Amino acid sequence: MSAAGSLPGDGDDGPVRPSGLLDVLRVASVVLDAQGRITLWSPQAEELFGYGAQEALGQYAARIMVHE
Repeated sequence: MSAAGSLPGDGDDGPVRPSGLLDVLRVASVVLDAQGRITLWSPQAEELFGYGAQEALGQYAARIMVHE
């Protein structure tokens, strides 16, 4: 499953079905690189933080996830 929540090569516009344990448990997943930039942003992270994967990927996590 891609970070945006769709399956690669998935041509239909139907709902995305859970594909792993984190999806079934509805756990928000965020992965950072060594510099603190977001490299994976799950659909559940979109729901929790309010930013889509397109907005979050490549950004510094502190700017997206920590509010003043």
